[in-house]
Amino acid sequence: MPALRRLLAPAAVLAVAAACASCGNSSRPSATALLGEARTTLDEAPAVQFALTSSGVAGKGIDLVGGSGELSRPQSLKGTFQVSASGLDVSVKVLAVGTRFWAVLPFQTAYSRVSPSRFGLTDPAALLSAHHGLTSLLTDLAGTAHYQPSIRLDGELLDVVSGTVAGSEIPVLPDANPSRPVRLTVAIDPASHQVRRVTLAGPFTQATRSAHYVVTLTGYGRHVSISPPA
Repeated sequence: MPALRRLLAPAAVLAVAAACASCGNSSRPSATALLGEARTTLDEAPAVQFALTSSGVAGKGIDLVGGSGELSRPQSLKGTFQVSASGLDVSVKVLAVGTRFWAVLPFQTAYSRVSPSRFGLTDPAALLSAHHGLTSLLTDLAGTAHYQPSIRLDGELLDVVSGTVAGSEIPVLPDANPSRPVRLTVAIDPASHQVRRVTLAGPFTQATRSAHYVVTLTGYGRHVSISPPA
């Protein structure tokens, strides 16, 4: 009998492990359901802090390569953009309220009213728009969404969902070839359903070459007041 128990023990351990694995998978929501929870959470946030990085961005004009700041509802932004012009990188203070956009341009000391197209962008404050912002991308992603391996970011273990969206649906960023889909990867805190990081890969500045933009979001729940410059 002891010998029989020794033979059965490994099989029992494997059976328990398989059962636990099955339970873990069944307790995790579908990728589509997780994206829906993440959209609701972001749509309800009064403001968030953002950080933007990029790689492979090399257009012929002035290109956005990075930035950081705050986004506030209904449609406001305040922060700094890093832009590249003919190989020269500069930091530019920016401010957006509604559809109006200001920047402190190189060799200036005060905000000037400019068009965001000067940096190859549409309205950057629209990132929090429920109709054509980051959260609308989460809905667009649902059709092709699938789980990727989880990642750890700043101590948080995040679920990762990936898929493709139409290039024409990408907000704010330039798109040199809207006919090509953009690969979208979203890292989400499974407990709070907060979107932590959005990675986009597509032909943003060159029609035949992919570039990457990464948007990191923190500071959910803060209340931020952003006003036009004096």
